Amino acid sequence: MKAYGYGYGLPFIKRFGGGGGGFDPDAEAFFNAAGSLSPLEKTAYNTFVINAKAKGYYSKLKALYPMLGASANTCKFNSIDPRNSNGAHRLEFLGGWNFSANGIQGNGVNGTANTHFNPNAHLDPASLHFMFYSRTLDSNVYFDICAASLFFIGNFGGTFYIDFEQGGGYGALALTNSQGFHLGSRINATNVNGYKNAAKVINNFPQGSITPSSNVYLGSRGGSSFFSDREYSGFSIGEGFTDTDAANYYTDFQAMQTTLGRNV
Repeated sequence: MKAYGYGYGLPFIKRFGGGGGGFDPDAEAFFNAAGSLSPLEKTAYNTFVINAKAKGYYSKLKALYPMLGASANTCKFNSIDPRNSNGAHRLEFLGGWNFSANGIQGNGVNGTANTHFNPNAHLDPASLHFMFYSRTLDSNVYFDICAASLFFIGNFGGTFYIDFEQGGGYGALALTNSQGFHLGSRINATNVNGYKNAAKVINNFPQGSITPSSNVYLGSRGGSSFFSDREYSGFSIGEGFTDTDAANYYTDFQAMQTTLGRNV
């Protein structure tokens, strides 16, 4: 009987590039860093990674926070680069937060998270995205993901806003439902697009490209005000997504939430 690698005397099938237990190696690196994730969480995230790579948008994700493990110690990791350091954009949770199987929830008073991700240093101003996935239905005045004072996407008082020009003009659409997948993206220096779940809801809104030299914060306006008490099941930062990328990202991210029983 012929051996296949690793010196085994039985046929051995190497799956997904060598991750132990059949996991994609990038997914497994995250699992090893995070530690105490459930088998279901590992399966759901691994499937997401495999699909994202197959569809060609995984490399555009520079920071992804899938909010798994129900603790600050597991939710802090950037699953794309799961080193335990600020340089790898791990989260620094500040103020009051609650952690559960559904994700994270700030206290609405001082809860925020520093991503240590500076868009000006790490992204092309003409190619970037922010994403958040909210489980809370409200029309409150919150910032969901924001750098500086006005470089953000969010459901703010019942309206979905995108501002990738630091107050130079908002792409906005009235959306009373703050639940679900929200994505703001630009793939050129002159326009931005917004996506809510599977729909493109802000189409080529004219907006210049000015990125701030300050860190992105989750659940607040730049870490200083408008603190959110929404429950979140994920965030991401990265390069700009095309319409096809955005549709695929929603499909795969929503499938992960559905597997975990926390989809909205």
